[in-house]
Amino acid sequence: MQELNWLTKHAGGSNALIELSQDHPGFLDLEYRRRRNNIAQIALQYKSGVPIPIVEYSKEEDAVWNKVLTTLQPLHAEHACVEISQLQHITPFPTQRVPQLREINSHLITHASTSRGG
Repeated sequence: MQELNWLTKHAGGSNALIELSQDHPGFLDLEYRRRRNNIAQIALQYKSGVPIPIVEYSKEEDAVWNKVLTTLQPLHAEHACVEISQLQHITPFPTQRVPQLREINSHLITHASTSRGG
């Protein structure tokens, strides 16, 4: 039981899946922590060989994604390494919504198999 003590040493309490350092901006934001733990729970329940689960994102989360992506794209074009630019060309992310891991994974698998001649 000693090895589980770390679970209760953060603001999320013993039901939190994700430990945050006290200097993390979301440390005291209970709504953020609940959402983060909800997504972590979906990920932890995933079993290899079954379809990757869909995470339902809110309009607010989609808007944050849009703002971050559209802010970073020109910076990546100017400052990122060539591999990041190539990856963004191969797998363009939607700008109006948070992409689902399932769709990104499927796209990368398809691209990998066609680039290998498979």
